[in-house]
Amino acid sequence: MYINEKTIDSNINNPNAKAIVIICDKCLSKVIISTDLFKEISLDKLILKDNQVITCNHCKNTHYHSTPILNKSNEYTPKCPTCSSRDIKRLSNTQKVTSAVAFGLFSGRVRKTFHCNNCKYDW
Repeated sequence: MYINEKTIDSNINNPNAKAIVIICDKCLSKVIISTDLFKEISLDKLILKDNQVITCNHCKNTHYHSTPILNKSNEYTPKCPTCSSRDIKRLSNTQKVTSAVAFGLFSGRVRKTFHCNNCKYDW
């Protein structure tokens, strides 16, 4: 089982959340788990309290407390080369064209692909 970016936005960043949505890695269905079952909740992983077990309602896949539930969205998300933040976005073609019109074809943004929302670096 794993957590993803939508799980983080809707549950983990909310300190009042009573449940966390995780994804079953076998059938990809959502499993809603009470926050009381976890001893550690962070953006990168969830750790169940000792002797806790999570079972998927659809395929009966079981997850035991000895293995953390990882954030799989971080596996394939690029990091900013300047500050290592994963809070990045892909620059759209509209943004590139607007930059080229405003600053000419030699605008630095025309050849860039990503923008870091943390340090504002484009690469």
